[in-house]
Amino acid sequence: MPRLQRYIWTACKYHRKLPRFYLLFVLCFWLSSVTTITVHADNAPLTAGKQLANTSQTTEYSQSSTTLKFASGKQKVKLIELYTSQGCSSCPPAERWLNRLLSSEQLWHNWIPLAFHVTYWDYIGWQDPFATPLNDKRQYGYHHKGHTRAVYTPQFVLDGREWRGWLQTDTVTTASDIVGNLVATIQRGEFNVTFTPHTTNNKHLLLHVAVLGFDLSTAIPRGENSGHVLLEHFVVLNHRILPSQQSEQRISPYSWQGKLSHRISTTRLGVVFWVSNTDSLDPIQATGGFLPMAPQKHTQ
Repeated sequence: MPRLQRYIWTACKYHRKLPRFYLLFVLCFWLSSVTTITVHADNAPLTAGKQLANTSQTTEYSQSSTTLKFASGKQKVKLIELYTSQGCSSCPPAERWLNRLLSSEQLWHNWIPLAFHVTYWDYIGWQDPFATPLNDKRQYGYHHKGHTRAVYTPQFVLDGREWRGWLQTDTVTTASDIVGNLVATIQRGEFNVTFTPHTTNNKHLLLHVAVLGFDLSTAIPRGENSGHVLLEHFVVLNHRILPSQQSEQRISPYSWQGKLSHRISTTRLGVVFWVSNTDSLDPIQATGGFLPMAPQKHTQ
């Protein structure tokens, strides 16, 4: 267990028995060891993953004045969702399949992968540091709506429906549907997103914002994958949902604003925006891309 995690674990376990100055020391040590930028937006709760293990370098996305712009175009961009766990011995092959998409020219343009890590295998020996109960809830939500036959890992969901095609193919077909243009701009850590649907939509829409981690290497000491080192991309580090900021007249285009940031020890970050109806998990349109990285901060 890394030193910082040992201190925090000890403080949490024995907080009633330790003197106050020791707890204050632990808190100060923790604050000096990580760089935190709070993610928030009006009426938009953050669903963050568990704290990640320390590495020798800590990086965060750049908050430069350069404006980033991501646009889907009118043709539908598919979402490829993988539900996975570091505690599941059947998951590494599916994650390797997902990792291969990183080199595809269709990435961000025709489809976008996301790896949602789930918690329900944590009990068998290894707690996945990227897993959250809200990822479990999303996967179970697909099942409750009849879009998947069961809940299991590894499980792929393609555009809101269970998909087993990864076992037979190395890619995903391009959608031909015209659904509307989703445009996201990011400047100084703030995003502005608009969606202009191809057809009239009298429903309120939700915007999903997910920060993705890449090049995440984890040595697994226990559980079904004991002794293995997992290299993972497209890992969902947090997932937020924002209601549209439309008036009651619901006049197009839809729009959302908020702040974007995340604390993570990794070399690359990405961001994905997608929209759905308020009563459905099915993605309507998606866009995203890599985030520019700030200069790396070396720690002793």
